Amino acid sequence: MTHKLNEAMRYADFVTVLRGGRKVADAPIAEVDAQTLTRWIVGDDGASFETPSLSFPLQAGGTEAVPTDGTAPAQGVAPAQFPSQSRDTSAHERFPSRSGDTCAHERFPSRSGDTCAHERFPSRSGEAFTPTRFPSRSGGNLKEGGMESCLVIRDLYVASERGGWGVQGLNLTVQAGEIVGIAGVDGSGQLELMEALAGLRPIARGEILLLGQPMHRWSTARRIQAGVRYLFDDRFRRMMAPQWSVLENAILGAQRDPELQTLGWLKPRAIRQRTEQLIARFQVKAPALRAPILQLSGGNQQRLVIARALYGKPRLLIAYAPTRGLDIRGAQATYAAIRDACQHGMGALVIAFDLDELMEHCDRIAVLFKGTIVAAFAREAFSREAIGAAMVGAVLQEATP
Repeated sequence: MTHKLNEAMRYADFVTVLRGGRKVADAPIAEVDAQTLTRWIVGDDGASFETPSLSFPLQAGGTEAVPTDGTAPAQGVAPAQFPSQSRDTSAHERFPSRSGDTCAHERFPSRSGDTCAHERFPSRSGEAFTPTRFPSRSGGNLKEGGMESCLVIRDLYVASERGGWGVQGLNLTVQAGEIVGIAGVDGSGQLELMEALAGLRPIARGEILLLGQPMHRWSTARRIQAGVRYLFDDRFRRMMAPQWSVLENAILGAQRDPELQTLGWLKPRAIRQRTEQLIARFQVKAPALRAPILQLSGGNQQRLVIARALYGKPRLLIAYAPTRGLDIRGAQATYAAIRDACQHGMGALVIAFDLDELMEHCDRIAVLFKGTIVAAFAREAFSREAIGAAMVGAVLQEATP
């Protein structure tokens, strides 16, 4: 089973297409082309990515959320009961403050013991959450060609849990407005690099700069507050609280947002409205807003966390296999949203193992081999053979990251 069209076309003898849990077509692979397969996979109704897949009335009382395709809600899921507008001031009734014993955000501490982005208040280290001042996007700190360096990594060394260096002597720059891909054979240092950039693994040497500000000693929470967004390959461990509702998961990492809280008290109506916006943008199918996120399919869980990461105006996105578990339409919508955010000043670093995906969507590709960047390619120089050779260490050309 695969979401990758090129794999089916290249290796299969016979293809069967499932959509919405039902078989919609099958045929010998020699009798179909890529366009026909794509139409079978995504449907030929011409639905837009921007079309909401759920309908949530905003009037008092709320109703159960029902997918627009007419499918019934999952059995055993109670209708969502949203607080009425007249009761919206009693936010602490649903979301008590940290001083209480029932705070939802304390139920799932970080497994690794690192600073958790879900914490409601300042980090455990006592780091104050004062706004980090960055140059304006409209001026200042611009580099050659009018491009701003969102992310600069200099001579980075990160230890591997297997011993030795997971990342060694790595240098890389991501400019505002561009998508930079990291290609490499799995185990070449991708995990160590991702965790170091997220503040989940200490660095031994080097610098990580966000818009000129050193952020390698910041907690994860402070990095998020400063405008960095993360997408991990393991959503259960890093991006979701599995037993929590869709509503609660929709604001993980964003609970300090002034739109969602006042003096530490979360605002249910604002949370509901944001969740509806995320669901509408990425066509997330869920039985109800208060349903546990585990009742969503893997693809819909991934859509929700991607929508959450790209909400607002992030300055930098760092993504690890962001389309894992998504179908063609979901993957295209994800990169379309990333590209749109980049057009508004964000920079994006995408670590992925699908070279076709990186070549289709990235402006530059840097190749990671044994923990360091060994080659870099501008879009006009993309070559599957050259990139593939660098991935296995066959060609160690001088990198220009």
